[in-house]
Amino acid sequence: MTWLRSAALAVVLCCAPALASPAVTVVKDPPRTERKPFSQIPREQAVRAEGFEAYTYCYYTGNTYFTYDTFPEQISDGRSSMRIRIRTVELKLTMNTTIWLKENASEQLVAHELGHRSIGEYSYNRADSIAKALGEKLIGKSFEAVGATSDEAEAAARRKAGEEWLAGYLHLVNDTAKRVQELYDQVTDHGRRREIAVSDGIQQAIERYREEKRSNASAAGQSIP
Repeated sequence: MTWLRSAALAVVLCCAPALASPAVTVVKDPPRTERKPFSQIPREQAVRAEGFEAYTYCYYTGNTYFTYDTFPEQISDGRSSMRIRIRTVELKLTMNTTIWLKENASEQLVAHELGHRSIGEYSYNRADSIAKALGEKLIGKSFEAVGATSDEAEAAARRKAGEEWLAGYLHLVNDTAKRVQELYDQVTDHGRRREIAVSDGIQQAIERYREEKRSNASAAGQSIP
């Protein structure tokens, strides 16, 4: 039996008020995988994995680094307001998968868990193009915040920019992978259906996900190719 839950790391924000070129750059690390004994599973994952013999955890991270123009303003109550206008965005992407397996796990179970990893990597394959497109939407955009000091307000405005990018990125990468993972377990009954090859289970899950998207888009009056 298997279970998977994808997760995401909160964004890390850095900045430097200077011009860089090109406007958006993306650095995507290769996906990494680590196998560990099931007995070493952390408490948070152990709760979700209860009743199963394996657990696969895909972890996507996105770090943002900005350069921007600053527009400070003093507020009448003594606090500071800061508006920043994004000039460049640098993005650092990673994906790490951990597979916890019980001793003497069957080849079928191992293969099923590797299928979960493959789905996570399938979503990560297009992460750089997604990240760049979302980053481009930030160029020239302004974010404003208030703080006790100018530095505090600037940090808060910067955080808004990063959080906006991160929300879009995780929706398109993490949430997509999570739903396909759920469908994969439905198709294969968590690996119990021996007659379904891992590759077939993955393909069926992806096709079901695409059909869900088409149905949802149709209901909303949209069109998906």
